[in-house]
Amino acid sequence: MARATLKQVAAEAGVSHQTVSAVVNNLPGVKASTREHVLAVMERMNYQPNHAARALRSSRSNHIGYVLFGPATAAFSDPYMSIVMSSVIDTIRLHGYEVMPYFLNSDRDPDLRSFRALFDQGRLDGAILMASNFPDRVLEHLHSWDYPMVAMDRYIPDLPFPAVWARHREGFQDAVRHLARQQRKNLAFVGGQPLSPACTHDSAAERFEGYKLGLAQAGLPYREELVIHSDWTFDGGRNAFRELLESGQQMDGVLAANDRMAVGVVREALDAGYHVPDQLAVIGFDDFEFSRYIQPELTTVHFPVEQMAVKATELLLSLMEKKATLKKFAVPVHLVVRRSG
Repeated sequence: MARATLKQVAAEAGVSHQTVSAVVNNLPGVKASTREHVLAVMERMNYQPNHAARALRSSRSNHIGYVLFGPATAAFSDPYMSIVMSSVIDTIRLHGYEVMPYFLNSDRDPDLRSFRALFDQGRLDGAILMASNFPDRVLEHLHSWDYPMVAMDRYIPDLPFPAVWARHREGFQDAVRHLARQQRKNLAFVGGQPLSPACTHDSAAERFEGYKLGLAQAGLPYREELVIHSDWTFDGGRNAFRELLESGQQMDGVLAANDRMAVGVVREALDAGYHVPDQLAVIGFDDFEFSRYIQPELTTVHFPVEQMAVKATELLLSLMEKKATLKKFAVPVHLVVRRSG
């Protein structure tokens, strides 16, 4: 069936072409019953909006970039990155834009110029940066371009870059206080390796800082021998806890930098004869779906990824419309108490 035109849809629906255009662009001022009627006619007549023509008329590409730093294999192998990407794509599409995933392979000038060309050529209207591992130098460089961009999951106090991030530090402070209230005094930290040596204030550093602040607030000493940094994986957690055991450390609680590491700690602790949580409490961070299905169910800090994606998209759209007033937003996290601690 040949595609219908906007005027043909208007004639068939018995409305003006302005009304059909308002429905296509999801504009206010159209009654719900009229909107539903026009949408039904559009579907019956196989009407497809011409986004390319609309972009030419409006000087908009109707595309928003979702930009990651580093190789694609690293992003797709990490469940956290996959969840964030899905949330961002779904949110952007709800606002009528298409998403252009883009992998910035390095901080070299040729790679940065290739990315900038997408803006200069009018192929991108704005971009959300998954900035957790972006080198500081890259963020500073991108900020100087003066194109609409939002850094997500990263906040650098000295850089005036529009940003939406999670309160990683406060989440770990709450987790430490929770274990301290149980009279647990030997709390180990199984942290992830820094996401990039060239970036500051990343989630690894913020979660570790929250652990140390939580100890201080609970009146517990910071003991370097109870801290291990490892890979952000199940095996990373297992190996880190095994290393703590082999060094002879006495522990009654472990805080892991993410849920995968926490599950690895639980598995290794059970294999070593510990009863979780009676002898050893374990707390993770992220609240991935699998944390509810392991035994014992994992106590963890809930990280509202979907809320972060929504806030980042809303901030970017307001920047694109030059209506932004608040350019920084911190997404709250909260402790979810289950059976592991």
